[in-house]
Amino acid sequence: MTKSPVGWEPVRYRVDTDTMAIEVRPWPGQPGESGEGEDASLDLVIHYYPGDGKPWLWEIEHASQHPEHIAQSRVPRYGRFVVSDRPRRSL
Repeated sequence: MTKSPVGWEPVRYRVDTDTMAIEVRPWPGQPGESGEGEDASLDLVIHYYPGDGKPWLWEIEHASQHPEHIAQSRVPRYGRFVVSDRPRRSL
């Protein structure tokens, strides 16, 4: 993989697991801090920064089967990201 000249890799894909990680913003916390994840849909976990409660990364399992998640990760709706009411889980 080619490294970004700015040091931020907003989209990462692992062929061996068919998993895609899409950062909707750079990690806002300090190195070593943990985020929280919420199962938002089938094969979609949205990760939040606990310091502000806002999403920072979408993790899409079986990404090749879910182009809708990939497209939706880039488009917030009504100022908020679409998520379910399932409880968040610690990472």
